Order: sequence, then C-alpha cells, then structure tokens
Amino acid sequence: MLECKEYRVKIGFKREPKDIFDEIEQATARFIRQGYRLNETVTSDFLDYVDLLFVREI
Repeated sequence: MLECKEYRVKIGFKREPKDIFDEIEQATARFIRQGYRLNETVTSDFLDYVDLLFVREI
C-alpha cells in the first residue's frame, strides 16, 4: 500500500528563484527523511505554484 503526500510551493513573479529552489530542496529533504520519495513534480499552467508529489510504502 502506498501513502501519498503533496506539498505546494508558491512561485509567483515577486519571489527570488533561489528562495523557490531552497524551499523545494528543504521540503524534499524533509519528506525523504520521513521515508518518502519524490514521485512527480507538477507546475501550474499559470506558473502560480509547483506541486511536489511524494509517496512511500506502508
């Protein structure tokens, strides 16, 4: 059985790219420490946000 979690990172045009990538890396590291793996990354059509989709076997 798989457990799925989603984490949303707001992009926006006023955020610095470094801040966006730092948040993505920190969230990914936090989920990996909990036993998840990054399964998919989806960017919204209007570049509002990035959804990080994580899964782990339970």
